[in-house]
Amino acid sequence: MSRRDFHILYVDAGSAHATVAIELLNGHRKRLVHVPGHAEALAYLRGHQERRRPDLILLNLPSQDCRGFLTELKGDESFRRIPVVVMGADRNREDVLGAYDCHANCYVTRPEALDEFKRVLAGLEEFWFGVAKLPGA
Repeated sequence: MSRRDFHILYVDAGSAHATVAIELLNGHRKRLVHVPGHAEALAYLRGHQERRRPDLILLNLPSQDCRGFLTELKGDESFRRIPVVVMGADRNREDVLGAYDCHANCYVTRPEALDEFKRVLAGLEEFWFGVAKLPGA
């Protein structure tokens, strides 16, 4: 069985965390595409049918934007099977349950400290690309 590169769509409006995530997640066996928001992510997915769909979407947006994006994404038969990891600012019960109600596959609290954020990304990378079986992998 041949190994292939993983395609990650990273949705972040340009926080300090975006630069760190782009550096850490774009590299060996991974191709990361960064878009700044909900509308741009949907446009990327719908406008690039000739490209391979992302294997994973990493969503780092305010909770209301996350829910709107998840609702549209998971409501579209073409994209509903793409796993989505939501990176929330805290463990607010309403935000966590709201993300899962909109069919997020995983909710992770995003630490503000960049060193801790790097550790969270390393854990996500190990799980999603080392343990989990992604669709099409």
